[in-house]
Formats: sequence, C-alpha cells, structure tokens
Amino acid sequence: MVSTAAASLLLKAVFKDCFLQYYRMGQVLVVGAVACVAPGALPAILGALPNCSCRNAPDIPDVFEHGVPLTKTLKVSEVQEIEALTLMSAQLKGHQIKNSSAPYSFSFVVGKGSSTCRRVYHAVVLIHGQFDVQGDKFDYMLAERWCDGIDVIFFTEKAMVFSHLQKITVGPDAIPLTDCSESPTFHSMVPAIDMVQYVQDDLGRELGISDFKAEGDLANLRITNCVAFAIRAGMLLAGPDNADNFVKTCESAIKGP
Repeated sequence: MVSTAAASLLLKAVFKDCFLQYYRMGQVLVVGAVACVAPGALPAILGALPNCSCRNAPDIPDVFEHGVPLTKTLKVSEVQEIEALTLMSAQLKGHQIKNSSAPYSFSFVVGKGSSTCRRVYHAVVLIHGQFDVQGDKFDYMLAERWCDGIDVIFFTEKAMVFSHLQKITVGPDAIPLTDCSESPTFHSMVPAIDMVQYVQDDLGRELGISDFKAEGDLANLRITNCVAFAIRAGMLLAGPDNADNFVKTCESAIKGP
C-alpha cells in the first residue's frame, strides 16, 4: 500500500507535470503569435527594445512607516532561489509568498525618459492581488529584469510603483525616467508554477539590446531584456486568446504621452 506521504508527493508531481505542459504549450503559442507580427506593426516596441535599461539593478532601499514595510524587494539571480509551493504560492529567497486573490489582475508599466539625442525605457509587469510575504501584506507585485537577475518588489500602494520607476536612470549618461505609462489591466488565473518557470527560464537567457532588430525578435527566447521580459510575461499571463491584445496595449503604453 502506498503511504499518504508518498501519494501526496506523487499527486504533486503529476500536477506539476500537467501545469508545466500547459506552460510549454502557452509558450509555443505565444512565440508563434509574436513570430507572425507583420514588420512595422509595433514601431514603439521595436524602438524601446534596443533603448532600455541593461545594467545591474539600482540599489533602491525599501520604504518603511512606523516599522511596517511599505515595499519589499527580493532579487532572484539563480534558478534555485525560486520555487513554486502551491497553485497560488511560491518560495523566493527563503520567503514564502502567497496570493489569495484569484483571479488577479496585471498590466504592463513602462518608465520613459529622454535626452537631446534619444529616448530610453524601463518596463515591468505589475500584478494586483492580495500578497502575504512572511506575514507582511501587500497589494501589488512588480517584476523587472536587470543584468544581475530579476527583482520582485511588493508595494502597499500603486503610486509607489511609479515612484520606484522614477528613481531609475538609464544608460551611461544616467537619463532619468520622468514619465510612466500603464496598459489597461487584464485578468489571469495562471498558477504560481507557470510564473516561477517563466522566471527560471528567463534567468537562463542572454541579456541583449542590439540583438532586437525586428518585432519578431520577441519570439527569440535566447535573448531578453526588461522590455522583452515584461511583454512576454504579460503574454503568458494573458494566455493565447488575449496575448495579441496585450501586446497591442504595450505598444500603446510605450507610445503614450
């Protein structure tokens, strides 16, 4: 007779395999959708991909009020630092994270800046839920790609997300991000295991800027940067039926005033 513990482990393995198959199928469909984008159809995205942040994450301290954290930053640099626990929870750098909101909403947020010679960008994917991080409560979770890994940052208020972006500078000339735009929100039921797998996969990709020369290069999963990471993440969360609509809203957000 199989023990209860063994049966539980077997069931968990079966569910994990099923969800990873769903994730892989979603990735294939998303990549196919990007590969079919007509040349010139996404000029704003094509302009942002080679002009985004491509360095180590800035050291922006967390914010506290009366000893209570208003923001909490966790950096993932290695695949083993993040692991799915249940459909709605994960462990990240030793911290247990649970989202009790299902479905949850998400959007694409982009910070923009300019100098006399060029425009620069830094993009993130933003999830609105009900997050418990080791007993601390947050309403928003942001994920952003940097040269040294992926920062996952929790916020109690949405305004603090835009404040965070405006503390970032881009390029050797340190161009500040003075403006932020956000796409409309979408809803998702994609489980934690898919999001964890996406982060783990992206950590294995090569960070690139000049490699992005056409819209279809978003389908090249060998390379990544902050804009590509945020768009692909949103496409995964949106699912095959809404991935193309999500990309169009990213285009509009980058173009926006």
